[in-house]
Amino acid sequence: MFRLTEDEKRKVIANCDHLGSLKFSPQLPYAFTGKKVTVTFLGTVIR
Repeated sequence: MFRLTEDEKRKVIANCDHLGSLKFSPQLPYAFTGKKVTVTFLGTVIR
């Protein structure tokens, strides 16, 4: 897991309409790598 830069945040908001509310947030969002998402998903399914 890592934090996006301000430039990366703007690019994600421009490409993903459903994340428009992030535009006004002062916080930089976190991002997951593909491996982390898979591990998190599998951990949820196994429980």
